[in-house]
Amino acid sequence: MLDRWTAFRWGQDNLVWVVHYPEALAAPWVKLEAQRRGLGPEETESYRKSFRQELQFDRSVAFLLNVQAFGRTPLSLAPLSKNVFLVDGRGKSIPPVRYEKRLDQPLSGLVQGFVFFPKGVKPPFRLVVKGLIPGEATAFAFPAFGEADTAPRVAPTPSPRRLGAGKISAPQGVDLVVPPKKPEAPQVTRTEIPRPTRPAVPTKAPEATRPPKRAVSPPVSTSPPPRTVPSPPPAASGEVRPSLSPSSPKSGPASREEVLRRFLELWQKGDWDGLYAVTGKETKGRFSASEFAERTKNHPFRWALKEGYKLSWSGNTAKVSVAPKFLVVRMLREEQFRLVEEEGGYRVVW
Repeated sequence: MLDRWTAFRWGQDNLVWVVHYPEALAAPWVKLEAQRRGLGPEETESYRKSFRQELQFDRSVAFLLNVQAFGRTPLSLAPLSKNVFLVDGRGKSIPPVRYEKRLDQPLSGLVQGFVFFPKGVKPPFRLVVKGLIPGEATAFAFPAFGEADTAPRVAPTPSPRRLGAGKISAPQGVDLVVPPKKPEAPQVTRTEIPRPTRPAVPTKAPEATRPPKRAVSPPVSTSPPPRTVPSPPPAASGEVRPSLSPSSPKSGPASREEVLRRFLELWQKGDWDGLYAVTGKETKGRFSASEFAERTKNHPFRWALKEGYKLSWSGNTAKVSVAPKFLVVRMLREEQFRLVEEEGGYRVVW
């Protein structure tokens, strides 16, 4: 399916390829990811909704624009809304309705971003990009609308049948060029010369083991031993710590980062009651427990968290960065969470 919906074109000091994400691609991709992650039926359905929501299948037609710019000066396609458009089957030009703003920046190296067009574009369509070649427009035609759409599948190569000296049978309808067989070089036989064996080294007789000395017991103390509480090992960089409550009478109040990591851990596991309990009054005032569970259950950010995340702080606001996978690319996504002090500990506002 990716072969049918991918188009490549060369420009001046750039190579660009476009991938269209049809709705039919969602089912096999979700199936593959569910197998890879070991998801159950409920989790698979949640991931399916998340994938469709991220690619906006219900309201848009999604394309991934990949630009590899290798010129001395950066490539500019700004504003993208004026330089990228779809041409539908009736010849009508359709501008994008949304796209990632990074595509409006000067482009150097590899830059990738989603471009969305309105739902209901009439096929066959082409994507047109201006600016890849000075003064020209470059059209991307997808193999799904051409001969590749009806091309037969390549059958497995049959085992070669020997017809004679230096001849191999070719599959019907295929021109097969067989290079001439080179004469084999005479093989040189080697005679193994037996190596002289060394005399065995005499083994040293084992020394007699001495009986262990009798241990002297220390004097018994009549006072009770002091009680010690083992301290937890330090967490490695980027490691998600085990479950921590916002405040604990034994260990003291948890830090804001520990509370946030606990929040993200509960989100990944799907513990909606525990997740709601870690939120602050501001979030609870805007969402009931069921509404918050519905909001977080199918959110694309949840599935990206399972692939790892990074934290950066500005005051009491944390920016969580993830890189979810969309078949052929990983896209950077960010969410901000604010930590507030309530009820003797930190709570998450989102």
